Amino acid sequence: PLWSLAGDEPPADPFVYRERVADLSAWAGMNVEFGFRVVGTDGADFALDDVAVGAFDPTVAAPNDVCADAIILGNTFNIQDVTCYAANDLDPFTPPPGSCVGNELSGPDVFYKIVAAFGDSLVASVTSQWNAGLYVVDDCVNPVCLVGAYAEDGRPAASINYKLPSAGTYYLVVDGEE
Repeated sequence: PLWSLAGDEPPADPFVYRERVADLSAWAGMNVEFGFRVVGTDGADFALDDVAVGAFDPTVAAPNDVCADAIILGNTFNIQDVTCYAANDLDPFTPPPGSCVGNELSGPDVFYKIVAAFGDSLVASVTSQWNAGLYVVDDCVNPVCLVGAYAEDGRPAASINYKLPSAGTYYLVVDGEE
């Protein structure tokens, strides 16, 4: 097998399309036949769509999967990214950092670093096809959750508008349900 849902995938969110890449380099220059098999009963629907062969970037965890590798954000930012292969490093619903989001976010999360001056504010939102949340913590080692928002009840976006308490480094976390 080149890929297995049971062995190669993080827990899935229902009805979320995920793009996957399988390495076929061992068969380069050969005629290859592909077979797809789904085994089980009473499971989730499974579909294959738009199968393509070519050179693609591998599906790996985001470079900002952990807080220590947070991507530094500037004054104005607009980011389009994915979190599906990230790990669950932080959950704002349980201490630490303490609840600042109205739901458990035990799914994949990614981190962004903000270096703030005195009096700075942060306005951020996340739009997704899954129940996404975002929150701000003050540290990577012993984080305290300062503010958060969660896109619940079918809303496509979660937003925060927060005046940072002092100059310093803060971390914006984009997270989701498992």
